[in-house]
Amino acid sequence: EYMLALEKNKNCAKAYKTYSELLSITGRFDKAREHIKKAISLDPLSYIYRFLSSVYYYNTKEYQKALEENKLALQLVKDHPWSIEQNFFINLKLGNEQVAFENFRKLGPQTLGQFTADHIRI
Repeated sequence: EYMLALEKNKNCAKAYKTYSELLSITGRFDKAREHIKKAISLDPLSYIYRFLSSVYYYNTKEYQKALEENKLALQLVKDHPWSIEQNFFINLKLGNEQVAFENFRKLGPQTLGQFTADHIRI
């Protein structure tokens, strides 16, 4: 259905974004990145598109690229908790523990309890 929607309207950033999410759910992160890049090209000021791009890079272990995309997302929406959490995980993977835990502290006590052992496992 998404491909049909994209064929009918190649300028629909939301359709590219939604299709990228479907692809990521099925583990096709490279294809998901292709589609989220198209969404970004159509709507470069979208926080969620940049954030998802960061997540897809993270899931393919391209941590530096994930960090770069997440920084762009944070330029669009300063201190968004999703991106602060993403910075925590990316910096842990890059070995930047001090920066990671600075981000962890920014999340505040209401968020700290949401982390599970699976999230924190390095």
